[in-house]
Amino acid sequence: MRRAIPSLILMLGVVFVCSCLRVQTDTDRTVMAERSVMAKSTSFFGLGSREHLVAGTTLRVQLLEPLSSETAEAGDSWSGLIQAPVVVDGDEVIAAGSSVDGVITTAVPAHDGAGDRAKLQIELRKVTIDGRETRFRAIAKPVTAHPQAGEAVAHGDQVLLPQGSVMTFMVDREVRVN
Repeated sequence: MRRAIPSLILMLGVVFVCSCLRVQTDTDRTVMAERSVMAKSTSFFGLGSREHLVAGTTLRVQLLEPLSSETAEAGDSWSGLIQAPVVVDGDEVIAAGSSVDGVITTAVPAHDGAGDRAKLQIELRKVTIDGRETRFRAIAKPVTAHPQAGEAVAHGDQVLLPQGSVMTFMVDREVRVN
């Protein structure tokens, strides 16, 4: 009888533990997934986003006005909209449609008979997300006028980026997005 009591206690313990366990349902999995996304997108104290764009992140931006090497000057501003959402580790950091502002860094018009090729280079300097501005630098490749320009439309020998053109920018260093 003395040997039967520990075995009985052990068996009752196993039955009790098994009855306490339950199978995880689809609803439980959904709640857990939502909690993990919320934990990922907030800081340690829950005080807001801690998302970063690393150097090399690309942003696709649609220009809201035309830019031309014939009329643009270095330092002129331009504006646009994020065309495709920017996603980091599965979280949307910058939504499509967010507004951006930038500056023309190089504007070289074509000169008659000089043989120089027209050139435009622009940089993104600011993105506005839900009314909050984040300033950083993202650079687009220079656009040079020549017969196989691809991304440029030759207008005479000038570079013309029509309104609605989509440019790809690359973030040059890590930045925290507000």
